[in-house]
Amino acid sequence: MELSKERPTQLTEIPVNQADFEDLFIADTLSWSEQVEQAVNNILKACQALIDQRFVMMKNKRVWYDRDVAALYPKLDQVAMPYCQANRPKLQVNRAGKEFDREENLLHVDDITFHLATRREAIKTFRKGNGNPYIDDNGAISNYSKNAHDTGDFIADNYYYNKFYLRYYRTNGTSDKYPLTVADHSYDMLMIMIAWLDGKNSQGLSSARTLHAWLQHGLIPDGLKPADEQAYILFLEEYQKIDAYLDWDSQDDYVSFCKDAFAQAVGKGEFSQTVFQHRFDLAGILEGCRQGTMQDTRFLSVLREGLLDCDYWRANLEPYADSVLSDINIGHWELFEAPKENAISVVPPSDQVWTARPPQLDVVASGTCAIDFGTKSTVVVCRNQEARLLRVGTGDYTKAAKKEDYENPTVIELRDLTGFEQAYQQRSGRPFTTWEEITVSHQAESALLQEDIDSSVYYAVFSELKQWAHEKDRRLLLKDRKGVVWKLDPYLTLADDAFDPIEIYAYYLGLYINNMRHGIYLDYILSFPVNYDLAVRKKLLQSFERGLKKSLPPAILADEDLMKKFRVYAGASEPAAYAAAALKAYGLEPKEAGDMTAYGVFDFGGGTTDFDFGIEKLSANPRRCKFELHQFGRGGDPYLGGENILNHLAFEVYCANLDTMRKESIPIALPHGCTAPAGTETLILADREATQISFMNRKSLAEALRPLWEGKSESAENLKDNQLNLSLFVDTSRTEKEANQNRKTVDLTIDTGHLKDVIRSLISRGVTNFFQAWQEAFKNREEMPDHIHIFLAGNSCRSPIVKELFDEQIKATEADISAHSDGKPAEGLFILHLPLGMEESEADPDEELDRKLTGKTGVAFGLLRSRKGGKDVKIINANVDASGEALFPYFLGDIDIEGHFHVRIGKQVPYQSWAAFCYADEEDFEIYYTSEPQAIENQMPPEAVKHVNCRIEADDVSDADDTMIYIRKVKPDMIEYAVGTEEDFSQEDCVKQKHIIRQTLR
Repeated sequence: MELSKERPTQLTEIPVNQADFEDLFIADTLSWSEQVEQAVNNILKACQALIDQRFVMMKNKRVWYDRDVAALYPKLDQVAMPYCQANRPKLQVNRAGKEFDREENLLHVDDITFHLATRREAIKTFRKGNGNPYIDDNGAISNYSKNAHDTGDFIADNYYYNKFYLRYYRTNGTSDKYPLTVADHSYDMLMIMIAWLDGKNSQGLSSARTLHAWLQHGLIPDGLKPADEQAYILFLEEYQKIDAYLDWDSQDDYVSFCKDAFAQAVGKGEFSQTVFQHRFDLAGILEGCRQGTMQDTRFLSVLREGLLDCDYWRANLEPYADSVLSDINIGHWELFEAPKENAISVVPPSDQVWTARPPQLDVVASGTCAIDFGTKSTVVVCRNQEARLLRVGTGDYTKAAKKEDYENPTVIELRDLTGFEQAYQQRSGRPFTTWEEITVSHQAESALLQEDIDSSVYYAVFSELKQWAHEKDRRLLLKDRKGVVWKLDPYLTLADDAFDPIEIYAYYLGLYINNMRHGIYLDYILSFPVNYDLAVRKKLLQSFERGLKKSLPPAILADEDLMKKFRVYAGASEPAAYAAAALKAYGLEPKEAGDMTAYGVFDFGGGTTDFDFGIEKLSANPRRCKFELHQFGRGGDPYLGGENILNHLAFEVYCANLDTMRKESIPIALPHGCTAPAGTETLILADREATQISFMNRKSLAEALRPLWEGKSESAENLKDNQLNLSLFVDTSRTEKEANQNRKTVDLTIDTGHLKDVIRSLISRGVTNFFQAWQEAFKNREEMPDHIHIFLAGNSCRSPIVKELFDEQIKATEADISAHSDGKPAEGLFILHLPLGMEESEADPDEELDRKLTGKTGVAFGLLRSRKGGKDVKIINANVDASGEALFPYFLGDIDIEGHFHVRIGKQVPYQSWAAFCYADEEDFEIYYTSEPQAIENQMPPEAVKHVNCRIEADDVSDADDTMIYIRKVKPDMIEYAVGTEEDFSQEDCVKQKHIIRQTLR
């Protein structure tokens, strides 16, 4: 039937791709299998108390069970048991009922055949005091034969002692023999008859196999609760039809259903009979669909459930209400996207409503999404009439929101990457991927935080997406939960068709943004750190564009007019976006022409710290925008972040307990900026040599120390008394431990005072660099403000140590300025602002969490302020050149006579401009470099900066005083050098004739 693109359509028949229908059929089969597996194990659990008993009476047959021999015996009070005559030279059955076969010595009771028990079985079961229900306190077997001489005597299958004597046993554990030719009056001896469930002389069965044996013999144990007994009987009646697919030998006494084998049999038509009122005739159902006669409402129900759960399976989102399908004014996207080839039609009953909805109706025409892609967490804000935060990875919308829900961990967990990729490539939009193949955000992060986690999980959880993108030569090996290893090339060299974790992360963000609850967004803004070069920014935009497009319905992707509106573009840098949000939130924006507000942002996040400086003014032309935000200074520390601080603390604790770590062979990965003690080469491993267990140990130590870093005393119970008890991984290659037993619980000594000093020292370096960067940014400004507002941003700025250090540095800096400014006091020059949401004036108990600005979410809200077409804040960024490339971030220099790093080429030297560096009197020379602003004081030690060894051509070596090595900046991470005179480098023709050598700075 024809579907309208302008309104929902009620369907009279439901077109389904046959392959999809078959997949749904198999999925339903697997789901049913899981239910059966659960039902079997529920029955096992219900029977467990009886299975644990020594003797169990059966309710429906005249038998009883002995656990210790895994066998059945006839009920002596209900079965005519055979008795033999003691003094006959051949075994002569004196008394027995019709059910006994005298020729074969077999007893047949209720379709169960009994043999003479072995000696071991007979004396094990018929023993006084073991609870045997047929032995009284005196040891006598209940006397059901009036002629029995001694009711405590019985025989087993070894009844002949020799040709003269008959061997018999007593319930007190003794044995004796009786002369076969004695003339006196003979007496009867009970013949112990047994039915084996596990062969002769069994040592007993597992619980699962015991239940299986009972079922095989049609037994119903006496003693079950009525409801459990009813479930048991129902299962007993039908279980034989699926017994071949039940694994009764599973470990831990759990019965497993061989789901895949069963599904294959169903798919091949090898299994179509009714089992527990379930139909598995796929061929018959398909034929019914084609003829419009399909009456199996179960599959309509499965199809309906699958449609309502579509985003639950994709992204762990709350299933949709049935009204999505049944309300004629709502409808479902995937019913609109009907298959045109290889389709079958399912005709619903007349009383069912199935409504198709064109996705075009749900495009948010004026909507914009801002994404702050962070090192540790990512924030998404969607704006329609108002801007609201979005939860990602926590799709249960029935639960109350927490502020943590809106800071979505930048983490991806690979469970079955092969399966995911196959599904991902098969559909242009909203492919049928599953959350069980790849998870992201909160659930992915929690995989690393579980107790007793297996070390193999470490390579399946990838939490360094942003670091990988920024580090040009970083190659990685990832391994999904199924053990498949995936090679990850450096981000900038990644092929378009290669697995891209950032694209997949963006795809999942898109699924949470674009769905039948929130609508569809086509306009996206992405923030970047201040120091990302143009190539990385472009590549990130491409990854996000591919991933976000993949989250859109195919009908939208095929709509050319709509897709002209789709875009993903770079917005303000992260600190500038935060400044835009903070200036408005704190009421600091200029009010009149000529007013200006100066700011500095200290964005202290999980992985990095960024600085940004600028001035906001009223726009000269309000019709173009309200405010202009001029950025003209930047800086930061790529290794100062909350998670890096935790790694430092973990390393400090490790070194403080080095003797214990050495004794137990516990390795750790060396954090950036740390130095391993001498003699620890096999324990403390640098990045290139680090193993997954060394990273896991660092992670475990870091998580244990998190309460100390975050100042949460209520969570620091494990750190009290300066002791920590922790389970860490052992290097099994250096021990005799098995690989699957590679954990060791150790008691560690913790010096919390020293650790707090380490935190303070690391942050202090960042604060010092911030003020050096401020000085560099404002030193040549013609317009100097009366005040500079310092905005603390990022979750790591919530640490009280940050404010303490800033207060100290502000006081010292203002005093220094006052001392050098002809008596003009500088007190009050700097005004410090805590992260948004922390200051009392900002606290609003009635503010909804999805609209709350914090030190983390402020970036995303600021992105929206500076969006294209918003005409609110225009960002004028002097931190990039005309092409948009980030300015060169490094100071270049050498080591001076006093042993300090000395800047020779500062940041003010532009790209493509040649600058003299050193004499060309040797082939080899060294370039030292750092991005830290404190370098301008020329006091940094050599070990605090990086260096690279360089070499010139032998023919270029010269002792002439006017011949030097010149350097020019060509990219944010690349320089070129050549040899010549000042005159040479002032003439383009001379430069072209030089040996120009390119050098990358890591």
